Amino acid sequence: PMGALEYEPADEAADEFGEVELDSLSGEVDKIVRGDDSDVLDELLTLNGSSGGARPKIVAWVSEDRKTIVHGGKEPPPGFSPWIIKFAEKHDPQTAGELEYRYSLAAKAAGIDMPETHLFPLKNGGGCFGVRRFDRTPQGKVHVHTACGLVHASHRYSTLDYENLLKLTLALTRNHADVEEMVRRMIFNVKSGNRDDHSKNFAFLLTSKNEWRLAPAYDLTPCAGLNGEHTAMVNSKGRDITDADLIATAAACSVPESKVRTMIAEVEAAMKHLLNIGENGLE
Repeated sequence: PMGALEYEPADEAADEFGEVELDSLSGEVDKIVRGDDSDVLDELLTLNGSSGGARPKIVAWVSEDRKTIVHGGKEPPPGFSPWIIKFAEKHDPQTAGELEYRYSLAAKAAGIDMPETHLFPLKNGGGCFGVRRFDRTPQGKVHVHTACGLVHASHRYSTLDYENLLKLTLALTRNHADVEEMVRRMIFNVKSGNRDDHSKNFAFLLTSKNEWRLAPAYDLTPCAGLNGEHTAMVNSKGRDITDADLIATAAACSVPESKVRTMIAEVEAAMKHLLNIGENGLE
């Protein structure tokens, strides 16, 4: 499962490692999302673990050169690390994986704490977006809790706004750097059109020192949102959000206007360079 929680009786992991063929699995995923029969449904369920989300995905071990993917075993084989790899959803364009990968690069360039990401190519010309798991380290499992779970807020509705998220971050981590990181993510989501900013898409992890910290960012991708609105509101607004709204929200947790304006400039520069997002949107 995700994080450090364990369930009993545990599913028995296969002792032997089996290689994963993304092209074959991608074709089977396409069949399933269309409602057709698939010969590997049980295998896909096993590979999924307990990872949720809108897009079909697998958890697997990936080699250092990113060319070999295997599953099985409780620990990775030498030279492999734990990853989550996503497939396209029914209504996704063929470029969905590439677009999420570009968003991850833009987020890193904008100064956002991101895990390692990779675009795994498919023979049909598309690609599967992959992200290295931050809830697994060489020292063991890391406990992770979403904002949704911490405050029992529904992720299906606009139950938490960014001021709530900032105050939650401050109360839980007592770390102003994490608060500023949350401000940066708010700016990125607004400027990049990621309106799927619900409470399950923000998480916190428990360190070996028993301290809560903001987890790395994930699920950064363009989303139109319900009626064009963000799930997490900014200054009581779900759309037509201005820099003044971003500044006002950040001020609720004592992040100064000068710092917010610097973040805005850094985010906009990263998006223009890596996403070709300017005044006219994504090109």
